[in-house]
Amino acid sequence: MLLKFKEKITFLREKLRTLHDRTRLWRGIWLGRLMQGQPLTKSPTSILAEVWGINDRAALNYAPKPYPGVITDFRPMRQYAEYAGPEVKWDCVAAQEIVTLPVYPAGMLLEPFVRDLAAALKKCIDKTHSVCGFHNSETA
Repeated sequence: MLLKFKEKITFLREKLRTLHDRTRLWRGIWLGRLMQGQPLTKSPTSILAEVWGINDRAALNYAPKPYPGVITDFRPMRQYAEYAGPEVKWDCVAAQEIVTLPVYPAGMLLEPFVRDLAAALKKCIDKTHSVCGFHNSETA
């Protein structure tokens, strides 16, 4: 997906903001490791670092169980190598629909590319609602 100049600026600002936030978080993670066992005032950054650590451990320990529905997997046009293998697909636990978006992984959750994800997600939700007989309150 080619961006117009203004969209490129927006994207770069988003990437810099994300880098700034993550740098603070990584600093909190390292400080937490250095200060382990010592009383430490909990800053918002160190608390967020703890949450990330807990989330990482939960992801490593997660064992998916069979699911009777369909899992929709939103993917970038090129996937990171660690997510490209057959072992990271959901077809062993449920029916799977893969939606490939015209974006690279690093930009998928940033403006302006997140709009593509939002549109694809809305389309998927609307399709599910129509199949299940739900009505969207915005259109009712």
